[in-house]
Amino acid sequence: MSGFLRHTLTDPEFIAAHRQRPQDFTRTRALPFATVVTWLLLNFQSSMRQCLQRLLDDLCHGRFTAVTKGAISQARAKLKASALIALNEGLLRQADEGARLARWMGHRLLAIDGSSLHLHAFAELAKAFGGLHHGNGLRPLARVSFAFDVLSAVIQ
Repeated sequence: MSGFLRHTLTDPEFIAAHRQRPQDFTRTRALPFATVVTWLLLNFQSSMRQCLQRLLDDLCHGRFTAVTKGAISQARAKLKASALIALNEGLLRQADEGARLARWMGHRLLAIDGSSLHLHAFAELAKAFGGLHHGNGLRPLARVSFAFDVLSAVIQ
């Protein structure tokens, strides 16, 4: 983990700002704040449990051997989405201040892409996002987009 990430993910003020309730992430558990956020950032290559177990093995040197799917879900529910947004903004700011973002004629070169995400069929999600009508009702559909810095290989 980079120095910026390690410092940010263990900073008590950052944790307090991005947890759901004041009592979340206050006790020493198998899934502290930094582990949950890191797992979310890395959870793209294998199953949820396998990814978390590898992360725990690396971070905790085998001290925690079994984490249930329920524990993962409960820990993830304690985390605000704002934590990932703040981390991304901080990393981009750090990269820009360190002159690490390449420029073309003085400008950043960004490529924009988007996609649609099929969400679980919950009424709240259908109301918030709309969706596609099919035989069983409305299937919620969210639109996502991102900007990719082509020269620096950074997603904005």
